[in-house]
Amino acid sequence: MSILKKLGAALLLAAISLPMWAAPATANATGEITIKTKAVDSKSIAIYLYNLDKEKTTLQVRDRHGNVYFQKRINHHNGFSMLLDLEQLPAGSYIIQVNRKDGASSQVVRVMEEGLLLSQIVEKE
Repeated sequence: MSILKKLGAALLLAAISLPMWAAPATANATGEITIKTKAVDSKSIAIYLYNLDKEKTTLQVRDRHGNVYFQKRINHHNGFSMLLDLEQLPAGSYIIQVNRKDGASSQVVRVMEEGLLLSQIVEKE
């Protein structure tokens, strides 16, 4: 990997991580998790979680049949961000779900050869 590619990857990672340190303008005072997602390129999604209150939180990607492709447990953090690479997943629909003891939020992601489609985020208690 060339030095230019490494520098570009480091800058992308820094740009994605930076919003985690700042308080989001849409953060709410009710204790509900704030979730933001953004397609970074045709096969990657930036995920930002705010207002976790240091509660045990699980981030999961699964298909509509319940097969889990990715799972991350987040403990003792108020915020979290990551770049989720979906390049290895076959074309189809997947669910990104964030679970906490007081509820869950989910979003459907459609992986296609042309790129990604993201649905609205749905919250349920």
